[in-house]
Amino acid sequence: MLGTTAGSVWTPKLDGTEVFYAPLWHPRTRLSPFSSFDRNRHVCTVTGAIWGKYGRAMDGNDYIDCGNNSALNFTSSSFTLIAWIYATTLPAADGVIMRRGADNTDGWGFLVVTTGRLYVILDQVGAHNHTYSGPGEITTGTWICVGAVRDAVTGVVEYKNGDLLAVTSEGNTDPVTSARTLKIGRDDGAAKYWEGTIGEVWAFDKALSASSMTRFYQSTKWRYQS
Repeated sequence: MLGTTAGSVWTPKLDGTEVFYAPLWHPRTRLSPFSSFDRNRHVCTVTGAIWGKYGRAMDGNDYIDCGNNSALNFTSSSFTLIAWIYATTLPAADGVIMRRGADNTDGWGFLVVTTGRLYVILDQVGAHNHTYSGPGEITTGTWICVGAVRDAVTGVVEYKNGDLLAVTSEGNTDPVTSARTLKIGRDDGAAKYWEGTIGEVWAFDKALSASSMTRFYQSTKWRYQS
């Protein structure tokens, strides 16, 4: 259940099943390295990204490496990804929100392309499956809560500010197991970075329901509304 912690800093919580949670606005994430707030305590090392009251600002060559804990090696399982993002520029190639894997090799990714489409990537050796929204869903100069739910049986769906998006899917083939590290704001190999600010990032090893995604947005949006 969403709630608050005691003290002056409000920390969103769900039901304790997060396999990754990094509130990049929290004072405990101000230094590098810092530990994620979930039960796995991922060690996160910052390169360049500047801490601020809304999260970590990234200018096109900054990122956070969060290690290669096997809890994030989603293959045949369902999973959910959520992030609060602010884009200052839409990328010339891919603006990576979070990535564990490499193109046409292994793992998965969550990113935005230059047309403002939101993408989820499931990578296999020599192949990939993309699921993507329509153009213009992600715009510059505003905070947006984005979500992706991959159900191992029914496929991938995407969310924007708690609402289900219309998507095009190329398939739901399991991503190949990956020993790469989770990176926030950067691709594993190519020079593809986030330009803007990332407020916080969650990952779950289960498929959250549509109503849960809506409640999640409603319960966290206050921090990003000025």
